[in-house]
Amino acid sequence: MLQFFSKPCRWIKGKFLSKPLPPPPSPPQEISDLEYENLLLELLEEVAQGSSWGQVEGFLIAKNINKKRLALWLQEFGKRWLAQPELHQELAQRLLLLSEIATGELETVARVLAEGLLMSQPSEVQTESVSRNEQELPGVQALLDKAVEQYQAQDYQGALDTLNLAVERYSNDYRGWFNLGLVLSDLGREEEAIASYNQALKFKSDSYESWNNRGNDLSDLGRKEEAIDSYNQALKFKPDSYKIWNNRGNDLSDLGRKEEAIDSYNQALKFKPDLYQAWDNRGKGLSYLGRKEEAIDSYNQALKFKPDSYEAWNDLGLVLSDLGRKEEAIDSYDQALKFKPDYYVAWNNLGIVLSDLGRKEEAILSYDQALKIKPDFYHTWSNRGIVLSDLGRKEEAILSFDQALKFKLDSYEAWHNRGVAAGKPPGYNSFQQQQFVELFRSEISKAPQILIPILKSTNSEQILNQFQTSLNTSTELLLNTFADLDAPELIAQIKKPPSPELFQLIRKSPPPELINFIQQPLSEEVAAQLAQDLFSHPPRFNPQLNQRGYEGEIASYQAELGKAIRLETHPEGWGNLHHAIGKAHYFQGRKNTKPYSFWRKAETSYKTALTIPESSQFEELRLEILQDLIQVSIDLKEIDQAQELQRIGASLLQRMLADSKRTEGQKQKLALNSSIFDQLTVDLAIQSGDIFGALKLAETGKNTCLRWLLGIEEIPSVDYAQIQQLLNPTTAAIYWHLSPSALTTFVILPGATAPVVVNFDTLVPSSLLPEWEKGVGDEGATNQNLKPAKLKKNETALEQEGETEELVQPRQSFASLQQILSWEKWLEQWNQRYQDYGNPKSKKDYQDKKYYPWRTEMKDSLESLTEILYIPAIAKYLKTHSIDNLILIPHRDLHRFPLHYLFDNFTCTYLPSAQLGINKIEYSPVPPTSTLFKNSPQPSSTDLLIIENPKSTIEINDKTKPLDDLPFAEVEAALISKMFSQVTAIENKDASYSQIEQALKQPHQIFHFTGHGAYDSTNPAQSCLFLSGTDELTLIDIINLDLSSYHLVCLAACETAITGKETITDEYVGLVSAFLKAGATYIISTLWTVESAASALLMVEFYQQLQHQQPPAALKAAQNWLKNAKRDRLIEWLDTAITKLSDKPELRLLLEDERELISKIGSNEKRFSHPYHWAAFTISGKSTDYRNQG
Repeated sequence: MLQFFSKPCRWIKGKFLSKPLPPPPSPPQEISDLEYENLLLELLEEVAQGSSWGQVEGFLIAKNINKKRLALWLQEFGKRWLAQPELHQELAQRLLLLSEIATGELETVARVLAEGLLMSQPSEVQTESVSRNEQELPGVQALLDKAVEQYQAQDYQGALDTLNLAVERYSNDYRGWFNLGLVLSDLGREEEAIASYNQALKFKSDSYESWNNRGNDLSDLGRKEEAIDSYNQALKFKPDSYKIWNNRGNDLSDLGRKEEAIDSYNQALKFKPDLYQAWDNRGKGLSYLGRKEEAIDSYNQALKFKPDSYEAWNDLGLVLSDLGRKEEAIDSYDQALKFKPDYYVAWNNLGIVLSDLGRKEEAILSYDQALKIKPDFYHTWSNRGIVLSDLGRKEEAILSFDQALKFKLDSYEAWHNRGVAAGKPPGYNSFQQQQFVELFRSEISKAPQILIPILKSTNSEQILNQFQTSLNTSTELLLNTFADLDAPELIAQIKKPPSPELFQLIRKSPPPELINFIQQPLSEEVAAQLAQDLFSHPPRFNPQLNQRGYEGEIASYQAELGKAIRLETHPEGWGNLHHAIGKAHYFQGRKNTKPYSFWRKAETSYKTALTIPESSQFEELRLEILQDLIQVSIDLKEIDQAQELQRIGASLLQRMLADSKRTEGQKQKLALNSSIFDQLTVDLAIQSGDIFGALKLAETGKNTCLRWLLGIEEIPSVDYAQIQQLLNPTTAAIYWHLSPSALTTFVILPGATAPVVVNFDTLVPSSLLPEWEKGVGDEGATNQNLKPAKLKKNETALEQEGETEELVQPRQSFASLQQILSWEKWLEQWNQRYQDYGNPKSKKDYQDKKYYPWRTEMKDSLESLTEILYIPAIAKYLKTHSIDNLILIPHRDLHRFPLHYLFDNFTCTYLPSAQLGINKIEYSPVPPTSTLFKNSPQPSSTDLLIIENPKSTIEINDKTKPLDDLPFAEVEAALISKMFSQVTAIENKDASYSQIEQALKQPHQIFHFTGHGAYDSTNPAQSCLFLSGTDELTLIDIINLDLSSYHLVCLAACETAITGKETITDEYVGLVSAFLKAGATYIISTLWTVESAASALLMVEFYQQLQHQQPPAALKAAQNWLKNAKRDRLIEWLDTAITKLSDKPELRLLLEDERELISKIGSNEKRFSHPYHWAAFTISGKSTDYRNQG
């Protein structure tokens, strides 16, 4: 979707130097002319010494001088000086200084008088005598005055005629040429205006106003470099003109020279610190460079000086959105709309953020408000289409895209998105197409009922507090930024607190103008125009666009290729759409039993897409195309081609990452987005028979993501021999790798000379393959292309040990394709069920959450996953090698699921990557097997740090919402605490960020947290544990701690491992990775929200088991106990716990209630046998007894 900054703030191109003020009334006579003249001279001396406007105002107040009266006196008295201008040149210069800082009438009078005095002097280039000029001046002035009057009366032709007469009669007087340029410029005749300014400069080469205005017109014509040259000339003669510095910055910014632009804005602010336009423009430049926090600092200053600047509020919202602070962004857009209800740019940007937050219906209504004002704004039509498509309203989405294309036929984004919508069911609906206007009118009518209540419920005090906090932070940062700039007035203005007006405006309720605007229905004028527009939609001229499905998708992508969108005119659009065509062919092939003809078409389209220029402008697009071309080359068994493409892509990626113009944030985003490239490189190594290389590449890909998200300085290179260090004679590792094309499993046995590669290519019997996979050529394919890539015998342990032919024979890609398709279908179904389970809107269908499909179908779902991952064959194979313990190293979405459940007969430990496990060997002391680590290497440390059930709240739509209480959390904490001799407990409201941070810095051995946590898939760095109030302990906070003394971190919290429905395309990095990076040895976490009673029972049992065995085995024992415990065993356990809590009657009561519930079930019933209750708990870290294998 397309978001918009407001346009850079430019200055009006100039003023008529001869513009007269209205005839003034006679000034009051209480002050004599002499007194006024003395006061003025004193004032001008203050200005010459560098006084600011604020200081000048203070001077006038102290002298009891009214600014307006001073201006009136100056205008009248100045006529005396104009009679002898040669005597008043120093005065003229000081008046110019006054005009630069003054405002209102005083600024105008001072400037007009100063220019009159200066212009009355003869120029060096004038060829006529002074006496002749003096005779002509009244004639010039009279003509200029007349032109002003005509222009103000909107008699533009009359003004032009008068000014042409002036330059004809007085051709060597630059004022006529200058004013002619102004009028021509305002009438849009920039070329003629430039010619006039050139003439003015011929007669007065140091006229900085002429140079400035000439620059403005050159800029409007797109001649930015020439404009900058003109501004540079202006600054030679007026280096302290903040207006020229600002305009120069705008053109530098337009040319992409952002750093230079920022320097220009800094100069503008040096001379006028309260210039909010320069602060706003500076923020835009910083945002473009990825320096988002600094951009916020600039926008805050702009708003401090101009609290009602709707453009600055809009631009602030954009940056907040980019930083993931979506709710704050909404607040900023709301502020912009308070000051300008019809600001369609803010409505558009608000819609984007609402959509990002999943508030799709509100997003559509926001887009509709923008389109009520500007129905030809194609960006908003396109954005609206995206949201409608997300909601499954495909035909309405296509109508929106068609409307966008009506206004901009070469918008490749709209064609691309239209193709995506057209490719989905259901099919073409002509009725909806005909109802375009009525559908739009109906949507607009919903706005008052939905948008107005939301606006009225805005928490203004919260917004004010957030802004004040941000402004305070900005002030400190800006003082550091400008510390080396000799600009004391700028420093003083930055330190200056905001005016009360700012706070009043933020507190202001939505004004009636905004409410009235939202309530306005679609105007008949706009409705009639939309009805007319329907006849210009692309399908009217291209019936193929009425197709749907695969054919409709292709038709959209191809519609304007070679026409409105050509390689030579729209290279990015050309590459994007051919790339999209290739992807459509590729995925159609994946649905077909004979995919090769589709894959050949995909290959051709990708290669066509790569004909875009090899420019840095298109590097990211080129990398994406290369990734997909490598993928299809691998599927087509074009291994040599894939290897060559991989080399090209790797070189391109390294070049992009080494580009000094990219910020670290941009490089991080690029690296993560390019992870698919690394994944395909693993597939390529597998196809080439390089199993060792494939495993090493898979691990490098993981560590690349961990590097960017955990702040690891270098990407370690981990090979097979190093991974062997993780194992012992009874411990093996299972290492998964997911790519767009394959799901590969590496089984790493202790002491084995090579890993076993397990995927469907190696496990599906020949009898299950279709004929084309056995070597019968598909159209467009050859038997040579279908030849399987054999694995080297000395690299596959399964083959070495004589397994059956059925198990070891490599197969064609069909089986692997079926596996990845089965996985993707399974993942989609799990995601949807989990989303429904956590979505309050779906509760109407089920009275009890345990009856939701996600829970009722969990066992069957996990059994299906067992088959997809071919776990039974792997488990059987492991048992033949006397393996009891497993290290599970998942990849991407596999982190989200209880893989240990699939290996029920093994004790499992997880690792985010092999490298993090190797780090545990090198740096972590091995805890002894004695009771609860009490004989630790740090005998002086406190055993347990426990956080008990923080009272947490989160912010949703500007409102704070308390998180659900966990009633058994305090029971859990109390029972666990009784097992330790030394306990540091922080309870409920005391669990603030500062308290927890200080406590974690102490050398405890165990950190136990009972509360809520969450994984943020869009911004993993903000994954967190929720503390008291709105405090959070984020992933970033954790990795900055030294937790090497902690042998166990237990996060008995909701969803602390990973949750959500988002597909992970690079690698999962969450709280577990952060605690491991910080030095903790073991981390227990949960994959989903578990009812607190079951969680408490399992955790307490875990600590009891921990008295006899290491954490992985203790967790396995606790899980087995909970799932197998029958009624009487649970009652016995609860009775013991109740006795232990004799001193806590409220907690005893909770256990007694649970005991009563359990007493009502059958004697053989296992209340917690369902995997929902126990399978969510995982343990990560070092496995039991690491032992090097030499």
